[in-house]
Amino acid sequence: MRVTRLGAALLVVPPIGQRVIATSDEARFALLARDVLERGAWFDVQVRGKQYRNKPPLYPWSIAVLSLPGGRVTEARAHAPVALTAIGAVLVTFLLGDRLFGLRAGFWAALIPMCGMLSAIRHGHGKLPSAN
Repeated sequence: MRVTRLGAALLVVPPIGQRVIATSDEARFALLARDVLERGAWFDVQVRGKQYRNKPPLYPWSIAVLSLPGGRVTEARAHAPVALTAIGAVLVTFLLGDRLFGLRAGFWAALIPMCGMLSAIRHGHGKLPSAN
């Protein structure tokens, strides 16, 4: 179990904070978290003064909770909930495989989401060719 957690952490944690928040979705959730921190209104999340009701605010809340100690939202803190969730997914996959089929199967099962994370980290944030 330690090996899978360590492997997942080694894949996910180093790039945190090295990538700029680029897409509008990432920026929106970081702005929502900043709004929660600044106004202290956890259940009245707003973007540019308008209530945000498109999606449940669990992700902005998690960013805000991780940003509480520093008092501000940064790129690293905005990406941290995703990294922690990815590590948790590897751990749950390992534990499920271990419980159902044994330790060896749990280890091999945990490699599947780890390989997916590696692919996403390497290729998921590259530049796309222009549509023009």
